[in-house]
Amino acid sequence: MFTAAFVKLNQLDKRGFRCWVFEPGMEFGSRKKWWQENGNRTNPHEGLDICCYADRQGKIVGLPAKSIVPAMFDGVVVRIFADILGHSIMISHAFRDGSMRLYSLYAHTEPTTALQQGEKVKGGEPIAVICSAGGSRVPPHLHLSVLLTRESVLDGFDWRTIHAAEDICLRDPRDFL
Repeated sequence: MFTAAFVKLNQLDKRGFRCWVFEPGMEFGSRKKWWQENGNRTNPHEGLDICCYADRQGKIVGLPAKSIVPAMFDGVVVRIFADILGHSIMISHAFRDGSMRLYSLYAHTEPTTALQQGEKVKGGEPIAVICSAGGSRVPPHLHLSVLLTRESVLDGFDWRTIHAAEDICLRDPRDFL
């Protein structure tokens, strides 16, 4: 549902969208930095960086800043916080695995002006745009994470704590695209 909504909202179907393209380092669990030659991450990549796609002719096309970001599933916005390239949005979804709940996390965004913590969103609904990298040598991209965790972990949750909390089970976002 996420890819179909992203393609439709950004009219990528009219540009010949065929599939997402991921360089080494953009993928879940990677230890490499895709934006820095020979660079390594301190921790495995906790998500997926969506930066470019292949069109029907096989040309690789980068996503522009201000590309519209849809919610992955129906849910409730539980956190909006600053990150290194913009803001991150965390949405709680109805799916549970015991005491763990499914969350989606969208980073390097500019949330829509109306989006607020506690707001209900529908899957496919626009929640943000991809932030401009503004002077950074990192191209515009959406960082997408999916995790299972307990609600109590959300107090103080941010990018510094994502690897520190014992009750966070990161999932490969490709399984949800």
